[in-house]
Amino acid sequence: IPKHICVISIIKNKLQAKVVDTTKVSIHLKIANLYSKSNKDSAINYYRHALELATKINSKPQIAEIFYKTGIFYKNKHEYENAIKNYFKATKAFEELNNLSKQAKIYNYIADCYKQLYVDDKAINYYLKSLSINNSIGDEEGIAMNYLGFGDLFYSQENYSSAKKYFGDASDLYLKIGDMEGVSICYT
Repeated sequence: IPKHICVISIIKNKLQAKVVDTTKVSIHLKIANLYSKSNKDSAINYYRHALELATKINSKPQIAEIFYKTGIFYKNKHEYENAIKNYFKATKAFEELNNLSKQAKIYNYIADCYKQLYVDDKAINYYLKSLSINNSIGDEEGIAMNYLGFGDLFYSQENYSSAKKYFGDASDLYLKIGDMEGVSICYT
């Protein structure tokens, strides 16, 4: 039996409790995340149940996180429209929680999705929104991620000089914060 199946089984046993609370929501979300790599239908089902439970108890931080994780799930499945829908719901929820860092990250992911859909004007718009927030909160890793996105976008448009500039700017920031994986991505 694969390890993730055993873990899912153990976690499912914890769901037998009749109490609906944040712990039960978290368990549903963990199961959804475990299924996200192996069983799309089960993952979607557990994300849906987690959202229903979180909504029932009005757990706004969990509602925001569920939309965010569901967006990531769809992005990883290359279902960019569904990812964008969930990301928009997540940004609205994180805005209500005043979580600027998460909003900036999600705007960057929305831009990535639009880039994959060849809607470059919207991709640029969301990279700029993300960059603006990251600049305002001084998140250098987020800024580097934005520059990397701009570099990818320009590269796909065969604008190699602009791509090189943004990859270089991203690389400089990743070096500054000691993120060697980020540096290697820029070089690639």
